[in-house]
Parts: sequence; structure tokens; C-alpha cells
Amino acid sequence: MTILTLTDFLRKHPLASVFIFAFVVRAALFFILPIPDQLGGDFSLYQRIADNILLQGNLGGEPHKTYGSPSISPGWAFFLSGYELFFGSSTTALLALSATLGGLLAVGSYLIANLFFGRAAALATGIAVSLWPAFLIQAFQYGSSLLLYSALFVFGVFFFLKAAYRGSWFCTVVSGVLLGFAALVDAIGFFVPLVLAVWLFVVKRSRHSILLALILLTAAGLVIAPWTYRNVMIAEQLGLSDGVPLVSKGELQLLSPARLSGVAETVTDYTRVVPALAKLYVFPFGIAELASWPVSVNAPQEAFSYKELLPELLQGRAVALSTGEWVVLWVKVAITILHWVVLVLALLAFVSMSRGGSWGFPLLVALLAGYVTVAVTGYTGGQFKYISEPSSFIFPLMPLFIALASFSLVWLFGALRRSGRAYI
Repeated sequence: MTILTLTDFLRKHPLASVFIFAFVVRAALFFILPIPDQLGGDFSLYQRIADNILLQGNLGGEPHKTYGSPSISPGWAFFLSGYELFFGSSTTALLALSATLGGLLAVGSYLIANLFFGRAAALATGIAVSLWPAFLIQAFQYGSSLLLYSALFVFGVFFFLKAAYRGSWFCTVVSGVLLGFAALVDAIGFFVPLVLAVWLFVVKRSRHSILLALILLTAAGLVIAPWTYRNVMIAEQLGLSDGVPLVSKGELQLLSPARLSGVAETVTDYTRVVPALAKLYVFPFGIAELASWPVSVNAPQEAFSYKELLPELLQGRAVALSTGEWVVLWVKVAITILHWVVLVLALLAFVSMSRGGSWGFPLLVALLAGYVTVAVTGYTGGQFKYISEPSSFIFPLMPLFIALASFSLVWLFGALRRSGRAYI
């Protein structure tokens, strides 16, 4: 195949090109790098639930225990049961699922960027999401539901935006269904349809927008309703009195007065909110700590802060790290710097679009980011220091940030080209 035919294929089939590129990149990494063991942690739980659904037709276990508890989010287990029914539960099948979800995430990101910024920025977004280090690392966490939630979230937002600007009822229903199932996968998605409905009312301010918002909320609610009904039945059976989760315990943590009090307390405390936002958005990839490197002879497994390491390096002092630990450190540093570049470019697009009157999409990104920040505060009761993996909270938002950054990048390249022509 010549370069010309590859170019033609890319021009005629951009969605297929982005998906194939993302899938092939992940498949190549699976062959090159060692595959981690995913049998521990939450994955073993959800896989057992999926097996019970396939073999017994129910979740299995006792209702008051983890298997059937109203505390769990069921979406990942139900999805796994359907996937394993056709493709099995082997490591190869799960890696193929991970690569497929990564490809779909890149496609959804392309579609969102194409709605607002055109093909060039959309293609840049698709390629960037395909190669984004955090997404590639997540591909190896094939037991995690994060990729599934992120793909559902991105496609749900895409169909919502398409409905908002074209007035399509069908797209609104599709968006509600996708976002409803996303909420069943991760409780943090529970309030996303409400955030989108608020945005729709603010931006459009018409009766038709109110109708679309109601359709969106109804569609999402209908997807969630069967599980909510099941939780009510279980709660009555067990005599639970501390609130019945509509999806899982996650959304109750945000709704409860104690959690909302923690939100208010955190937001009004400058000394807490600034470090919290820095950890959530500026240093989200665990760069602050690298576990399992030797701090001292007596505590060889203690976590070590890069803030303590940096002065040692700048002063030329020797630091006892293994080759693997140095690699981990510099990979995290590179990912963090790249993350900063995306944030700066996204902020540039945010400002330029808002000043130019095209503030709809930037406002949506800001509302979603604000919601995630408040949700994280609710989950932790205002104690951000207990967030184990802050990157997982902003992971679904990164395609939106990258779309904004790609717009800035394409604009800057265009400006440079025009500047160069002016000097010729």
C-alpha cells in the first residue's frame, strides 16, 4: 500500500483510521511489555459476579455481603458477563476488550472535536488520545472498569452535544441511555446527566431545550430504575435505615448532609482547596509518591516523595534508586510535563473561544470539571489527602481537555504557517 492510498484511506475513513491506530498501538504494547496479573482487587469480585450471572442467572452470594450488596456498582459485572458469554474470560480476550475500549475512546474523542473544531483538530485529538500515556497505561489495567466508564461518558457527551445543537430527540435518548449505563458502571456518573441538563438550559434557554433535558434525564433514569428498585427491595429485606443507594453507595456519599458539609468546609478553606486542586489536576498521575523505593535501610518499602527527592538531586547528592525506580520516576515526570502542556493549551482554547463568543463547549467542560471536583470532595468528606488515585477521577475528562488543546495546537500551527508565508 502506497503513502497515497494510506492518505486516501485516512481522508475517506477517519473514524476507522483512528480506531485501528489506537487498537494496533495497544496490541503492539501488549506484545512488547509484560502483562500484569489482574486477578486480585476488585476485578476478581466483579468477574465472580459476572460468572454467577452467566451460570446462575443472579448475582450470587448473600444480599448483605459484597456480591449482592446495594453498595456495588453493577454495570461492569453485567458488561463482563455479556462479553464473556461471546468471547470468554481469558487474558487474551480481556486484553482485546481493553484495546477495543481504548479505540472507542479515541473515536469518541474525535467525534466531539469534529463537532466544534473541524477535521484537523479532530484528527489531532484522535491521535493524541490513542497515544496518551495515561490511556496506554490504563490499557494494561484490563480488570478496571475505568475504560468502559470513560468510553460511555465520552460517547454520551458526544450524542448529547449533537442533540443540543441539532435538536435531535433520538440523539438525546441515546445519550441518556449511555450515561445511565455509565452511572451503573461508576457512581460518579450519576449526576452527569443533571450537569448536562443544566448546561443545556443555560446555553439554549428555550422550551425545546427544556424538553430535551427532560428526555435526557428520563432516559438515564429508566436505565438506572431497575437496579434502584432492586436496591429498595434488598434494603427492605435487610432493614437498612441509612439510605438506599439509587445506584451504589457512591452517590449517597455525595448526597449526604455530612458530605455536603465537608464540601462547603473544603471550598471555603484556601489552605485545603489549593493543594487539593493541585493534586487532582496538576499532579494527577501519582508523581508525588513512588512506592517501593528505599528511603532507609530500616524502611525499604516506605513511599518517598519527589518533593523530598528533588532538593537532593539539585544539590548533587546521591540517591539510592534502582534502575527500574529511576525509569518510573522519569516516566512519571514526562507524563506530568505532557499533562501540563495539554492543560495550558486547553486553557488557551478556553479563553480564546469564550472571548470569541463560542463559550458553549468551554462552559460544558468547566461544569463537568467542577462537578468532578465537588464529587471527589464528597467522596472523601473534604479530605483530599485520602484520594488514592486522583487520576481516575479526571481520566474521563482528559479527552475533552485534549480536544481543546488540539484546537489550540492547530490554530498555532496555522498562525505559524501564515506568518511564514508573510515573510516569503
